[in-house]
Amino acid sequence: MTVWLVRAGSYGQRETLALEQGLSITGFGELPDLGPIGSRDALAELIRDTYRDADEVRVSSWADQLWAFRELIEVGDLVVLPLQRQAAIAVGRISGPYVYRPDLPDDCCHTRATSWMSSGIGRSKFDQDLLYAMHVIGTVFRVSADKAEERIAAMVGGKV
Repeated sequence: MTVWLVRAGSYGQRETLALEQGLSITGFGELPDLGPIGSRDALAELIRDTYRDADEVRVSSWADQLWAFRELIEVGDLVVLPLQRQAAIAVGRISGPYVYRPDLPDDCCHTRATSWMSSGIGRSKFDQDLLYAMHVIGTVFRVSADKAEERIAAMVGGKV
């Protein structure tokens, strides 16, 4: 099991929807359904075509994040959502595959079903190394801190 961080917007604009609907949401509303994309390179090409002003570093970073969201995150993995509207972090468990949801607002279409176990644990409850590991620029990334899975699962009373 892995711990992933999936943000809900720079200003927390997708937090409420994510928590209420039981979803992890990436944004990137200009992109179509990622389901048919066959490779990370094809995804990078789609991003390049969609975001023509983006430099290659940004294209590569976004492709890595979206490919991880679609392909690398597994059902059962933990997900953390740093909340922007309060000094807290929501913790959940991924419960479904990538799904494109055109029924949701444009910047909320790329989703993973998520069973939220906590809608907000105060940041002060997290060890400093975990907070540092979550303080990476980006929308989707693996939280790499020693025994992050066990420590975060224990905070919500879950078992690994």
